[in-house]
Amino acid sequence: MNSILSKNFALSICLNSLLFLGLFSLSGCEEAIRDSDPISEFDAHRMDANQILQNFSFALAIVIENQSARELLQHEISKEFGGDFQVLFKDIKDQEVISGKTFGDMVFDNFPASPDCRASLPASFSEWGSLQISMPVQFQEWDNKNYVPLIAVVPVDFDDQKVNQITARGSNSAVSYLDLKNEPTLPVLVVSFSERTDKTGKLLPEYEHLSPSDTDFDDFNRISGDYEILSWLQIEDLGSVETWILGKPELDILVVGSSANGSMTTAVSKDITKKVVDDKSRNEVQNGVEVNLGLFVWKNIPNPQYPLDETYGSEIKVKIVERDDTGGDWKFTLKAGGTVKVSVLGVTVEVPTAQTGIEYTYKNGDDDCGDAIVNFNDLKPGPNPFGYYNTGVVKFKEL
Repeated sequence: MNSILSKNFALSICLNSLLFLGLFSLSGCEEAIRDSDPISEFDAHRMDANQILQNFSFALAIVIENQSARELLQHEISKEFGGDFQVLFKDIKDQEVISGKTFGDMVFDNFPASPDCRASLPASFSEWGSLQISMPVQFQEWDNKNYVPLIAVVPVDFDDQKVNQITARGSNSAVSYLDLKNEPTLPVLVVSFSERTDKTGKLLPEYEHLSPSDTDFDDFNRISGDYEILSWLQIEDLGSVETWILGKPELDILVVGSSANGSMTTAVSKDITKKVVDDKSRNEVQNGVEVNLGLFVWKNIPNPQYPLDETYGSEIKVKIVERDDTGGDWKFTLKAGGTVKVSVLGVTVEVPTAQTGIEYTYKNGDDDCGDAIVNFNDLKPGPNPFGYYNTGVVKFKEL
């Protein structure tokens, strides 16, 4: 899910050995990862990161016994940083909870490490800007005055398709096992590294969205020059592609077609656009939600005055991927059929589409949500008899 590649720094030498089932044997400042350990440098980073998450969750479980801390945490999570119910630790750590104590002070005071090591924690944590606290489900139901939620941890390289349950704990170290396929009925806090930021906590470009320009469009028929708009989508079995513990789904919308101009005898595959839907709640996505996301402008009628301007083919392929960014590379190729109209000596002719496609590279932990063909001549918002497109996983409408 998350990509954590950072240099070893002072925090790593504060961690010795940790058992998440309530046992923390931390003595002194010995290195957690010894040079003789037969693991790669990347694995060493990953182990350090996961130890940090576990120790942080241990401290957080003690901190949220304080009602003022819970109230602050709920307020900050409600701001939906990055489009989900989450807050970066760096954005909350300096806020005062009780007289003379910030949220960060309370976490560091309860961090399972020796006093000498705790002194280095504030500086060390500044290098882990993507550390976040989230409440992916039941946030609106959280009564912070009367309920202290359990805390779960999402480890680095977590693959929700390979795990059926995850452990969660309270301040008394008691362990609960949470089913990942079925959402819990009570609020749960989740500690992880954000998949929507870089390691400094800055939002990644794909999560800084621009709204499509206003455009006029026909109610039922496509017109060359108009925006193609993804107006609505639904994933009824959302748990099959994004478990609740990861919060809102991050859906990449890939659009591939063909293009040509009057100098070409065969069209070429065209990577038309990639857009992201990541700001909709799980309930909205499962029940169906309007997204009104501008995809591209149809350009499929050639202009005889400008025969070298490209025109698009009569078909596009829309593929949807739920992105988790874990595992090795997954490569696939997309292409669309149909024909492309071009202008040759003032006469409109049709040329065949390319046989090759566009190759994309994702990760094995990402989820293939299927694809569907959209034809320029389809009635909007989708073909009869259903009035929507269906990838096999996602239903969607276009205007």
